[in-house]
Amino acid sequence: MKVSLEPDALETLYDIADFIDSIHTPGAGQFWVTDFVLNLYTYAKPDVTYALCHNKILALAGLSCITYKGWVIAFKIEGDDMVVYLIVRGSILV
Repeated sequence: MKVSLEPDALETLYDIADFIDSIHTPGAGQFWVTDFVLNLYTYAKPDVTYALCHNKILALAGLSCITYKGWVIAFKIEGDDMVVYLIVRGSILV
């Protein structure tokens, strides 16, 4: 199964990497992003149905949610593809 990131999700990952690089050693942000994406692949499994997000707006959009180090990842399994639509800090998601 493959993992795809929509433009908004990809932009968020770039922003996180830039922030991590600004407070740590250059390259630390890329390490974090690689770890993040590898974690996504542990959820990209065929024939698995994930519960919808607890957030009503995301649930109405038909999105499922998982968390990673305080970040909420909103996604759909579409055929043989896990499509990530949104990555948002869990503490600001209501």
